[in-house]
Amino acid sequence: IDKATFIEEQFAGLEEPVNQLLPKSAPYCNVDLSPKWGYDLEKAELICAQGTLQASPSTSLTGGAVAGIVIAAIAGVALLGLVAKMIQRERAGKPMFAQTKTEIS
Repeated sequence: IDKATFIEEQFAGLEEPVNQLLPKSAPYCNVDLSPKWGYDLEKAELICAQGTLQASPSTSLTGGAVAGIVIAAIAGVALLGLVAKMIQRERAGKPMFAQTKTEIS
């Protein structure tokens, strides 16, 4: 995906391309990830023309397997978001699961 063109057209250039699931502002996520995959339309067209992207019967996934993988990935991202929010609240001195004064007495 040509991220730079997409951001320019859809977001008027107000956003930045990302290479990871979580924002760099999230705790422990401000690292430089490697490898980075660039946008190379000519290479993608060449690979597709050669037919190297065709899956063999032993390596292809069924629709149910793909759906399961997608659901697991979405759940994982949601869990990471919750953990990031918990860490932010802990650092701010407002723990998410702290006992209230009425619960203590």
